[in-house]
Amino acid sequence: MRRWRAVALGCVAGAAQLTCAAPANDAFSAAVLLSGTNTTIAGSNVDATREAGEPDHAGRSGGGSVWWTWTAPSAGEAEVLTDGSAFDTLLGVYTGAVVSSLVEVASNDDHADYGWSRVRFATGSNVTYRIAVDGYSGGSGSVALALLFKRGPISRPSNDRFADAAPRSSMIFSLTASNVNALREPGEPLHANPGAGGNASVWWLWTPPASGDVRLDTRASAIDTLLAVYRGDTLTGLVEEASSDDIDALGGVLTSEVAFWAVKGRPYRIAVDGYDGEMGQVGLRMQWERLLFSISSEHGVAVPAPGVYTNDYGTALTNAVSTPDTRGTTQYVCTGWAMSGNAPASGTEHTFAMTLTNEATLAWQWRTNYWLQTTAGAHGSVDVGEGWQTAGTSVTVTATAEAHYHFAGWSGDTNGAVVAGNQVTLPMTRALSVTAAFAETLWSHGVPEWWLAGHGWTNDFESAALGDADGDRMPTWAEFYADTVPTNGHSVLAVTGVERAGANMAIRWKGGVAARQRLEGSPGIGPTPEWSPLFTNEGPTPVTNTFIHVSPASSTMFYRITLFSGASLLPP
Repeated sequence: MRRWRAVALGCVAGAAQLTCAAPANDAFSAAVLLSGTNTTIAGSNVDATREAGEPDHAGRSGGGSVWWTWTAPSAGEAEVLTDGSAFDTLLGVYTGAVVSSLVEVASNDDHADYGWSRVRFATGSNVTYRIAVDGYSGGSGSVALALLFKRGPISRPSNDRFADAAPRSSMIFSLTASNVNALREPGEPLHANPGAGGNASVWWLWTPPASGDVRLDTRASAIDTLLAVYRGDTLTGLVEEASSDDIDALGGVLTSEVAFWAVKGRPYRIAVDGYDGEMGQVGLRMQWERLLFSISSEHGVAVPAPGVYTNDYGTALTNAVSTPDTRGTTQYVCTGWAMSGNAPASGTEHTFAMTLTNEATLAWQWRTNYWLQTTAGAHGSVDVGEGWQTAGTSVTVTATAEAHYHFAGWSGDTNGAVVAGNQVTLPMTRALSVTAAFAETLWSHGVPEWWLAGHGWTNDFESAALGDADGDRMPTWAEFYADTVPTNGHSVLAVTGVERAGANMAIRWKGGVAARQRLEGSPGIGPTPEWSPLFTNEGPTPVTNTFIHVSPASSTMFYRITLFSGASLLPP
């Protein structure tokens, strides 16, 4: 609050009018010289004026300033105050010889919520300082001016100046410092309470590694603090983010506390000052209250679900995802996770616990599999069974035929594959299906090798097929089609009897049980006999067969047995 004093007018009443005299030090050029290092002087600004080009003292409009000048005897520190003045004062200290081009050293409107003013500033040896006292909003009256000097050298905090702010970048911190002998800089904002008269500020530069709700306090300080947080890179261009004078003035808690949303990577300027210039131990503590936690997962069911969450600092979380995620012939398998900003950084498990102490991003990681269907036809095998294969890899499948069979080819999704005989290399860019086919190994007249092997042959199968091992005048290949035993001379396809039974003929023959046979008859066997089909059996049939030819058209008939190979009739 502002405390107002009575105004004393320095005017003389004449016969016709009131005559007022301006103070002797009204003009900048008529400044009163202050001498000594501890000086108290009385004056007045009644009827004082403002000069052209004169600055606004303490950034306020006045209207009636008076001036003093003082030269510092050495480097050190000076304190100037107007306590005891009869009005609400404005105080400015400058260097320079021309009123319109002065350089501000220090200024103040109010200190300690009184209307009086006080400044502290570092002095240079033999530097002349210009001291102006004005009245807030044109106030005037008697002036009480005191100057106190302390000879240097004076040790100041390393982070006294804005440009020397102590850097901090950790999520949380707690520190103890001091603002003893710290000074307020020209152009520095009045922290938290413009009327508090802070003039002993120290600075920190904090760059948060994450975004979230934070709480900053000076509870561990030994002084009545002023706390302010700003954004900006220059002292005169700061934008306040948050500020606090007292946590609970009525309850006697005179330290400060602020809460705000911190943005990752954004520099924040933190100033701690003493109320009315109080100096001593400063305690500063940063705590995180709310942190962002982002989760992403392209597949499966993640718990918590993908999204952005705000959590309390120190929250214990359990993250999990279901795996595999199978969709038809495509499968997604979780291979683990990666997390930035928070520990732990990565893992391969599908469930893990963590404590959130930083802004974090969790990404569940997935591998894609495609289904590979491999099928082996009859009489062979493949060395890669059906199953899931990793996308982007190549799979080589080898087909192997059974004994007496051979690989006959690949069918299915072979477009883009590399086929090399009984091997196929498949690029797993999608789900694939391939089938290996196998066929009998055949020798002369289409005799299968497996049949020859079944009758004892182990090599030279071609000669075996063409030979007559049992001497029954049927070559081995013919015995295959006749379904007779090629190593048994009594196992032969032959007509064994033709007998007349009245008007009918009974024909008997023997052969194999599985061969398809056809009985044909002809009335003659000349150069061009006309054979007519009489009977066709479907195996299996008895080894010995009988057919009754009813009322043959000719009294003389010739009969023969022919064989089928598939749909083809073999020659007799």
